[in-house]
Amino acid sequence: MSDIFKLECPKCGQRIECPAQFLNQIIACPGCQDQIIACPSSPAPTQPDFTLPPGFSAKETTVGPYTESASGGLDFCLFQEAGVTVTKSVIVVGGETFPVGAITSVKGLETGRFGGLLKSDFSVVLTTSAGEVSAVTSRDKLLISKVIEAIRLALVLRG
Repeated sequence: MSDIFKLECPKCGQRIECPAQFLNQIIACPGCQDQIIACPSSPAPTQPDFTLPPGFSAKETTVGPYTESASGGLDFCLFQEAGVTVTKSVIVVGGETFPVGAITSVKGLETGRFGGLLKSDFSVVLTTSAGEVSAVTSRDKLLISKVIEAIRLALVLRG
């Protein structure tokens, strides 16, 4: 019998039992069919086994369990919410994957709509050698801030 781990869909909250062979793989949630990365839903360690860079604290940073990366090594989930997953090596948004190693910088962008009459959209903009790409857009400013901080932490941990 293969090992099973449990996770929760960040979009609909569906509890999922998943075979270990799918760790860090993109799967479809059986509840909402959203594409998610299979990271176990175990509690974050009380003390991470790495030193957080200056300016970051465990209380301010969403950190999660280790997962197996595509290369077979261990990867650390830094953030998973609203269909966005950030690990030390990849960022997954929906079905699109961005390798952290290809990202040179990240920034937030606010776009007012109709001269400020409607709510603004907020975006996570990634810069790579190929140029800029808007990876995540939402009206939820807090979500975008959390994603940006998780990506910045991934860039720092990348070294």
